[in-house]
Amino acid sequence: GFEVLPDNPSAVETTINEDTTSTDKPTLSLTGDSEVVEGADASYTLTISEAPTTDLTVTVVVGHKTSEDGDITPVTRSVVIAAGTTSTDFTVVTLDDSILETSDDDVFEVSVTGTAGGGFEVLPDNPSAVETTINEDTTSTDKPTLTLTGDSEVVEGSEASYTLTISEAPTTDLTVTVVVGHKTSEDGDVTPVTRNVLIAAGTNSTDFTVATLDDSILENNDDDVFEVSVTGTSGGGFEVLPDNPSAVETTINEDTTSTDKPTLTLTGDAEVTEGEEASYTLTISEAPTTDLTVTVVVGHKTSEDGDVTPVTRNVVIAAGTTSTDFTVA
Repeated sequence: GFEVLPDNPSAVETTINEDTTSTDKPTLSLTGDSEVVEGADASYTLTISEAPTTDLTVTVVVGHKTSEDGDITPVTRSVVIAAGTTSTDFTVVTLDDSILETSDDDVFEVSVTGTAGGGFEVLPDNPSAVETTINEDTTSTDKPTLTLTGDSEVVEGSEASYTLTISEAPTTDLTVTVVVGHKTSEDGDVTPVTRNVLIAAGTNSTDFTVATLDDSILENNDDDVFEVSVTGTSGGGFEVLPDNPSAVETTINEDTTSTDKPTLTLTGDAEVTEGEEASYTLTISEAPTTDLTVTVVVGHKTSEDGDVTPVTRNVVIAAGTTSTDFTVA
C-alpha cells in the first residue's frame, strides 16, 4: 500500500566461528588383501570419509606377525591421500624364498600409526590393522645355492679343510652326501669314503676335514690328487633341493721334512742240513714304486769256506710288491 516501495536494506554478514570444542572427525579406514602368493605384491586401500582440503599424510607400518625377514621387509612409510580425494592405493612386496612352509607360518601386518595434514578440525583415529597371509608358491622352481670350497693343497699326513655353504638357512637339518675319492691319488695317500655332513637348521654353513696319510714314497705333487664332491642332499625344508656344487680337487704335497722310512726285515731258516739250500725272505713295510735293490752279504760266523761260499749279491723287491725270497746254497 506504499506510494513507493522501500529501498532494499544493507545485507548482514555472519561469520561462522570454528567450534574449537568439536570432536567431529572423519573416519579413516584401511582395507587390503587377506592372502598373497609369495613373491607377489599385496594391495591395500586407505579411504577417508571426507576429502581433505590439503594432502593427508598417513604413516603406514608393515611388520611381522609370524613372518620373517625372508618373507617380507618390515618398513615404515608415508602414504598420501591427495587434497580433494577420498582414497589412495598402495602395495607391499613379498619375497619369494626357497623354504617350504605352511600358510599360517607367514602372516604379516599392515597398520596405521598416525596421520598429519588434511585440513581437518580433528585428525581421524587410526583404523584397524590388516593381516595378510603369504601363501606358498606351489609352482615355484626356486632353489637355494649350495657351494663347496676347500684346500687346493695339503701336506701329506695333515688334514685338508672344506666348507659347505647354503644361500638360505634351512628350517630343518640339511644332510649333504660327500664323497672323498681318488683322482690320481691311491689308498696309501687318502682313504676313499662316502659320508654325511650336516648343515644345521637355522645356519648357513658347516666345516669338515679329510685326513691324508703320510707314506714313505717320494712322489711328484701331481701324483697325489684326490677329489671331494657332493652327490646329493636331503631335508632342509626347501621347496626344491639345491643342485650339487662343483667338486674340489686337493693336491697332497710331499712332506719334505719327513723322516718317515719303510721297515725292511730279513727272515730265514735257523738251521739247514749241509748240502741243502737255506731259504730267506726280505719284506718291506710299503710297496716300492720302483724296484728296490737290497745288497745281501753271505759270510762266515763260525763256518768255513768248505761249508758255505761267502758272497755279496743283489736281491730285488719288485715295484708294487712287498717281499721277495732267495736262497743260499
